[in-house]
Amino acid sequence: MKYKLFILVAVLIGFASCEKDLLDVKFDAEYTSDFNVEVDSSKGKAAFMHFDTIDPASDEEVKKYLENIKEWDLQEYSAKFLNLSQDFNLENVYFRIISGEIEAEWFFENVSVKEATVIVLEDLNGQFAKVNTIFKKAEPFVVEFSGVTDKSNLTFDTEAKIKAKVTASPL
Repeated sequence: MKYKLFILVAVLIGFASCEKDLLDVKFDAEYTSDFNVEVDSSKGKAAFMHFDTIDPASDEEVKKYLENIKEWDLQEYSAKFLNLSQDFNLENVYFRIISGEIEAEWFFENVSVKEATVIVLEDLNGQFAKVNTIFKKAEPFVVEFSGVTDKSNLTFDTEAKIKAKVTASPL
């Protein structure tokens, strides 16, 4: 009899813990940073550097569940080039996401840029895991976009987009 009672209690506990996970809420969070870039030859080499701060809580769903988020899963990080004064080449370009000692970095060389060019930043060296760790801190973090172009007296806009899948407990 004790054995059957033990089995029943174990099954109920297991079911209760599974049921809690079944209640989890999953949703997408999206963050953008818009960089208006001017590359001016009077400043020397055709270089630029821009920073933006992203607060994970700026997304309404994230804000709603901020204290109960279980998991962040970075799905996409991309940069789209718009409003070019002329086509150009990025001799080199860095994208960084930074929070304290944690830094995820992407580097590209010799990228030809035309209107609506998109660079997709992939998870080649564990960068997505670092960004997920940054998101878990639930604190504002810095996005950096910098590089050197082959032309000066150049203007363009870059829209950096970060998309993540979020899992939270409603309890």
